[in-house]
Amino acid sequence: MKQVYFLFSCLLAFPFSSGAQNFAWVREVRGNQYEYDDFIIGQAVDDDQNSYILGDTESYTFDMDPTPDGVDIIDNFNIQNLGATYLLKLDADGNYLWGHMFGDYRRGDHAIDIKIGTDGNIYAMLTIQHHHPTQNVINGFFEIYKISPDGTILSTVSIPRNYGNNNNISADSFDLDSQNNMFISGYFTNNITLSASNPDLNLSITGIGNYVMKLDPAGNFIWTKQIDVHHNDYSMLQVRPDDNINLILPKSSNYILYNIDGATKATLWEKEFDHHEPLAYKVSDNGIVILGDKTYYTTTDIDVDLSANNAIVSGRCQFMLFMDLDGNFVEVKRFGIVNNTDGFSFSAINVDAAGRYTFGGWYHGTMDFDASANTNVLNSGYFGDAFLLKYDENRNFQSVIKFGQELPLQTPYNICDKFRIRKIAVVDDENYLVGEYNRVCDFDPSPTSYTSLDSLNPATYNYNGFIQKLGPCNPAMPAASPTQQFCNSQNATISNLTPYSQTTHWYDAPTAITPLTGTTLLVDGHVYYVSRQIGSCPESPRMAVTVSILPTPAPPVAVDQTFCESESAKISDLVATGQNLKWYQTATSTAALSATTPLQNNTIYFVSQFIGCESPRTSVQVTINSTPEPVAASPQSFCMQDAATISNLGVAGQNIRWYDSVTGGNIISGNPLIQDGVTYYASQEINNCESLRVAVTVHVYATSVPVATSPQSFCSVQNPVLSDLAVTGSGIQWYLSASGGTALPASTSLTNGSIYYASQTLNNCESIGRIPIAVALITTLNANDYHNFICDDLNDGTEVIDLSDYNQQLLSDISNATFTYYHSQAGAELLSTSDQINTPSQYPLSLGVNDIYVRITSANGCSQVVQLSLTVVAMPVIQLPDIVPICENTEITIDAGPGFNSYMWSGGETTRTIRVSDTGPFTVSVATVHGSVVCSDTKSFSVVKSDVAVINDVTVQDWSDDENTITVLAAGSGDYEYSIDGTGFQDQNVFDGVPSGIYTVYVRDKNGCGVVSQDIVLLMYPRFFTPNGDGYNDYWQVKFSVLEPLLNVRIFDRYGKLIHQMPYNGHWDGKYNGAELPADDYWFVVTRSNGKVERGHFSLKR
Repeated sequence: MKQVYFLFSCLLAFPFSSGAQNFAWVREVRGNQYEYDDFIIGQAVDDDQNSYILGDTESYTFDMDPTPDGVDIIDNFNIQNLGATYLLKLDADGNYLWGHMFGDYRRGDHAIDIKIGTDGNIYAMLTIQHHHPTQNVINGFFEIYKISPDGTILSTVSIPRNYGNNNNISADSFDLDSQNNMFISGYFTNNITLSASNPDLNLSITGIGNYVMKLDPAGNFIWTKQIDVHHNDYSMLQVRPDDNINLILPKSSNYILYNIDGATKATLWEKEFDHHEPLAYKVSDNGIVILGDKTYYTTTDIDVDLSANNAIVSGRCQFMLFMDLDGNFVEVKRFGIVNNTDGFSFSAINVDAAGRYTFGGWYHGTMDFDASANTNVLNSGYFGDAFLLKYDENRNFQSVIKFGQELPLQTPYNICDKFRIRKIAVVDDENYLVGEYNRVCDFDPSPTSYTSLDSLNPATYNYNGFIQKLGPCNPAMPAASPTQQFCNSQNATISNLTPYSQTTHWYDAPTAITPLTGTTLLVDGHVYYVSRQIGSCPESPRMAVTVSILPTPAPPVAVDQTFCESESAKISDLVATGQNLKWYQTATSTAALSATTPLQNNTIYFVSQFIGCESPRTSVQVTINSTPEPVAASPQSFCMQDAATISNLGVAGQNIRWYDSVTGGNIISGNPLIQDGVTYYASQEINNCESLRVAVTVHVYATSVPVATSPQSFCSVQNPVLSDLAVTGSGIQWYLSASGGTALPASTSLTNGSIYYASQTLNNCESIGRIPIAVALITTLNANDYHNFICDDLNDGTEVIDLSDYNQQLLSDISNATFTYYHSQAGAELLSTSDQINTPSQYPLSLGVNDIYVRITSANGCSQVVQLSLTVVAMPVIQLPDIVPICENTEITIDAGPGFNSYMWSGGETTRTIRVSDTGPFTVSVATVHGSVVCSDTKSFSVVKSDVAVINDVTVQDWSDDENTITVLAAGSGDYEYSIDGTGFQDQNVFDGVPSGIYTVYVRDKNGCGVVSQDIVLLMYPRFFTPNGDGYNDYWQVKFSVLEPLLNVRIFDRYGKLIHQMPYNGHWDGKYNGAELPADDYWFVVTRSNGKVERGHFSLKR
């Protein structure tokens, strides 16, 4: 932004008020060509004091870069620009970092607010118009952009504003909770369908209503809350420290403050205010503060409790209303307007992390900004000034400053007409203000310097946006040592004094006007004076500092020095004569070396001494002699029986010394035995320098005896030798004694009853001990025949088994034996392949005795044939049904069946039968015993109650010759079947296609608990009759109606005239009042005993 800044400053000190602020910088947002109004709507400042600015522009070309010399032109000329939105980022020094323009139409777009989420991202909300190119229509939305700190747009949440037929929604305010859920407030008209699938999210009212909505961080609706206040003034929403919501909603003559649960949207409390207007408010840990405007001249109670006079104010005024977070009144501070020509208005508020309040606004005339009994009065410029007012965390006045009207005024025409502070942010006591101004306004609050911006252009006075930074002033004198010493070798100047910075001034007298330059040489014994001045802040009082120039001492005395490498010499090992020595890497190094710094070979070090001042440095050449390590292999191995000592370790070198650690540690004296797993360290000494140490790890092996079983048997025909003995080990040696003796060849023949002894060799070390193995030569295996029973589990006449499961029954030790199975003994004896059983693991047995012949061969070649006899017996079967019925109030006998060795009922009975009178689940187990094998079966069944049925109702669909239906409705605990003739029974209770007539309905319990019956009749009427006296069909009557005494019949002619009425046992002879009626069709209405009405017609024939 290329813009001229007017700057004037006075070098003379000028007294400020206690509320002085240091003007840091100001930046301007304005159009570039065909410029109109440009506004800043929202501001967010992060912990690094980067500012994110959201606003509106109406200019055709717009400079996004607000810095004095920067240019970032946005061309809106070809777009119908009647309101576009922008977002830009500045760093803490006001430098432009990046910017965004939004929308593709830019006609009526408007910024709402901007927030920084707990995720560090920026959330900007605005209303925007989008052009639909194919439909050529303009659609309105309000959108929330999620943007990373580097300016990348991460996501966009878009909500339509228009829903047809004057159904519209608008947004007023926006905030985030600690989880970055988004809250929006505003108003709507008529019906808004936000979700077709979730009607709870939709809004509906006649006319105007208000709402609050909650969206998750991804933009999904969580809930909406409709508030039926028929008013569309600007609502103000803020998220509280507890993540609930405070909402201010104006009404026609008052407004309401709501506290809404952020999770459930329930209204927790609400407070109503009367006869005053909210201008701004803030919710913090301190509570709630509302900035209000009372325009009525009557006396008004502006407290939240309208029933009590807690906060009475009168006259035209502005006020601060303080409440706790529960909405209870705390305090009100009134700012009265005395003269009608004066003006005063709050517009912005901030509460910082320490709970201190900062208020912004505009005033005209004379105003007392201290609402207590004290006063702090400021007079504005002719057209008014902006003010920045501060109260501490206890709501006590701290300071106030003004700015706007240029001071000192440079020309009579530099008029600041309008100055509005919209937002205030305070981070680490730095104040960031944004808003708009008109004409020429001064943003530096100092009365002796100015920094003015000019919104004038050749055609119009426009509003331009501004971003302003004000820092804190520190009125205290700088901290400095009252006496400061220097060495004469330094040639010290003013710049060597402490403190010395851009904010300090040094003088040579307490009342001197001109500060000393940094290159001014210091004078021994002279008193200098230092003050602080930050930017446009007033200069602090001065502090006196006395300077002493000390002489430089002589350098220390030192010679070149030599060390052995094994000494690991450090700086602390160097020797020099002097006081308070300091060693350095070079002649000009500023940082002294640590005492623990290792010395390097062939290196020059420098030493000085310090006696008040540091001396020149003396050089010292360091040489480090290196002796090579001795040569030794590692690891080195020995046998336990060798009893090796440290002198047995192999090492090549001169004057060998042994230690117990690689550095330091203890020297090993004498010639001790060496230990397994221990590392020893050897050095050598040459020319009085001992070398570094070489590590030698020692292994002393104590070989264990091999593993074997004893005795071991062999078949005598095998001619076994020592190598046939089973032993686990390495390098096996055989002996005839437990110790001593001569090793035997592995081919030595074994003899029956002899004991042989085996050792093993590992790592070239033979075991000291030997394992004895006794030898037995045998001619048979001592195997035996085996017989047992197998239950036929499925009673299918066969069982498939694995014959190897019985090997242990045939031979006690099967570890070294091979089993082969045959169908006959001859086959086993002759090793017949045709008689061999090839699949012993899946061998089928049939019901009865099954004989298998097994040939067992040991590893030593001995064999034996034995018989395996397995008898398959049938499993017992219990013949009981799953359901056993019992009639009401009876007892039955339940029989598990004969032929079993044992019985066990669930009730504990052990008899074949039991008597049962109760219902419920039962089990019975039976078993048959075959030697040691028991075959068993268990049956679970239920005893259920059965009883004679109760016929509740019999419904009929009659009035047909042979298509009538009978439905029997019966109840009871039994299992029933149904009949209408007493012989043919069915499970279904409905009988279809039944001819008319008289029937008896039967319901019979299938378990024999009884039969019930009921008589019914199926009525029918004749289709015609012939009353001619021939004895056939001479009368018309309802068939079987005599069985329904309450039945009534009425007969009508085709014109609806009642011809005849008769009871259940009556009939009609075709006459009316004794006269015969003609042949024709006649109609009847039958009213039955149950109230049912039947209608039909018949023919009279003559």
